Amino acid sequence: HSEADVRKIIERARTAQLQWKESSFAQRRQFLRTLKRFILENMETITTVACRESGKTMIDALIGEITVTLEKIRWILAPAGTRPFHLGNSWSQRRQHICSE
Repeated sequence: HSEADVRKIIERARTAQLQWKESSFAQRRQFLRTLKRFILENMETITTVACRESGKTMIDALIGEITVTLEKIRWILAPAGTRPFHLGNSWSQRRQHICSE
């Protein structure tokens, strides 16, 4: 990218942050639900890109990118007071919990 491209990208990010700052928690929750659905529907493509960009294996990308991101979204969306500190160590425990929501 050229310097001008980078400046445009930074300006767009600043504008987006100002919009995000003014959004309600309900709007943010809706966005996160939409993002979660997108990630689940496009998991294979996302892991393929992560592998290509980072050199990770498919399983590393699935666990390191998809699972971690979905777990963070799940934690944010959970009602206050019900957020578990720890979900479990195994991939099957995490996958079962993430997909059941």
